[in-house]
Amino acid sequence: MLETVKLSSLVTCIVERDRSRWSLIWASDGKTPRDFSAESLTKALDEASSQTAALYANHIESVAAELQFAIYPWEGRPGDVILDITKQGGEIKASDIQGSGITFTAPTFEGLIEGAERYVPDTTKAMFRWIRRVGDLA
Repeated sequence: MLETVKLSSLVTCIVERDRSRWSLIWASDGKTPRDFSAESLTKALDEASSQTAALYANHIESVAAELQFAIYPWEGRPGDVILDITKQGGEIKASDIQGSGITFTAPTFEGLIEGAERYVPDTTKAMFRWIRRVGDLA
């Protein structure tokens, strides 16, 4: 019997700092990769992107599907400041989507965390969001 895999148009990967590592768990109404942890934020995001690309490979859903990262580097009550991530050339840019005017760039994801600690008045209320098209992950 042929098994049908249900793939959603939105897959959310929740990324949280867990001491010296990063823990990743998934939320979706369809199939997701398995939860895992990584030693750096960059490795975590790269691995999650690769696993999502592999899961959606050769499926029509990959055309419209999005992978949304919700990244929580700090403990607290995040959400007052949502820093949206975009890549521009060799830089990674973070901008507050809720109108504070906070915007900064860094060469790495770890650099974004350092930038937020410099520019965001209270990081316990902040998080990052990065939305990627699944079709662009390969």
